[in-house]
Amino acid sequence: MRRAVFGAGVAKSRKFNDRPFPYHTELELEITTLTNLGSGLGRVALPAAEGAATGDGWVVMVPFALPGERVRVRVFRNHRNFSEADLVAVLTPSPERVDPHC
Repeated sequence: MRRAVFGAGVAKSRKFNDRPFPYHTELELEITTLTNLGSGLGRVALPAAEGAATGDGWVVMVPFALPGERVRVRVFRNHRNFSEADLVAVLTPSPERVDPHC
């Protein structure tokens, strides 16, 4: 029988990585494709001072967004090579988006 040990092995709370975007920064971007997990993927151009290595732009993954949509998102996590964001609003819907029957 396993015993739960509280306090031991608990990870420290990590500070938010504010590069390239501060916490809860809102962005507008075009979703170009879906990831293998079903999240929408868009790119945002970064200033040269932020260290953008490629001309493609910084990758932002957004759940519930479809390719071809223009969306407003709120960044909640920055990784080494991409950011994750919540969908705030769909500005221009995709032709593939359908209204629910209910």
